[in-house]
Amino acid sequence: MKVIHLISGGDSGGAKTHVLSLLQNLNKTITAQLVCFRDGPFAQEARDLGIPTEFHHYPGLPHGFGLGTGTVAEGWLDEAAQFWEAQM
Repeated sequence: MKVIHLISGGDSGGAKTHVLSLLQNLNKTITAQLVCFRDGPFAQEARDLGIPTEFHHYPGLPHGFGLGTGTVAEGWLDEAAQFWEAQM
């Protein structure tokens, strides 16, 4: 089984702590990856913990962008599907 967790990557509190702990422990028995839409402390800490981490940059993207329609992230869902297919 493979798990890919998508997150904005700007979190610095409880969400970050829980996601990193979850992925680190999942990686003991399955493959779990992190995809962040912001590079920074969250993504770096994941890398430091040995969690496979991808960074996809969408300049000026607000939190909660949904499908990205009308934003710089338009088409991100297609990119995500291609990423998932490559991981199978």
